[in-house]
Amino acid sequence: MKEEKTIQQLLEMLDNPETYTEQEIRDIINHDEETREAYRLMVEAKRSSRHTHANNLTNVDAAWKRFNQRRKMQKQRSSWMKIAASFIIVLLITGVSFAAYQKVMPKQETTAESDSIYNIVTVDASYPDGWEQCYKFIAAHISYPRPCEFFEIQGRVIVNFVVEKDGRITNIRKVRGPGIKLTQKQVDDYNAAYPDNKDNLKVGQNRDLLFIEAERVIKQMPKWNPAKNDRGKIVRSYFNMPINFRLNKTSRQK
Repeated sequence: MKEEKTIQQLLEMLDNPETYTEQEIRDIINHDEETREAYRLMVEAKRSSRHTHANNLTNVDAAWKRFNQRRKMQKQRSSWMKIAASFIIVLLITGVSFAAYQKVMPKQETTAESDSIYNIVTVDASYPDGWEQCYKFIAAHISYPRPCEFFEIQGRVIVNFVVEKDGRITNIRKVRGPGIKLTQKQVDDYNAAYPDNKDNLKVGQNRDLLFIEAERVIKQMPKWNPAKNDRGKIVRSYFNMPINFRLNKTSRQK
């Protein structure tokens, strides 16, 4: 084998250096790193044999055995270092890929986060084109309930609803506002004034007629601008809207 041939040359060179030129010795020793290391160990062994008067070849062979053991350990250490380096590279690539994936792919909301309805948000839901247009819309579409005019019921109705992520309005409910609980006399008076009415008023009935009208108008509204949380994400949110009902005395019907 090539290694055995090189070692044989080193042994011959050490035993009979006079048969080699200086350039040949240099070429043999500098063949590669392993050859240089073997030569160094053999020289140490040869020096040791001079002091102990031991057999030169035996010491050289022992030195060569030590060299082979050291080379084997170095190869094992090198293999483990390569494995460790590969593992670190894989980790780095995985980490970079995951970081890139996180940048490219937005964080997915959980079902609970997606369905949550917020009372407090960073950016409130709003009517498109501003609140002035909102009030104009209400004024243009609202109709004062006839029974409320007849019984002179007026006041502020506060309506709560949910503005969905797509701007739709859902879950409309009354927070507060005036209602009406009719007596027999009130029902008789109303039916006498409007014999052909279809309001179906009943004694003891608690009718939220103003809220019902407010709900009807809100359902006709266009889609709103949805709310946003502190991360700038669009979220579902609650909204309270007050709607005032005021009677014009000159236009009351009885």
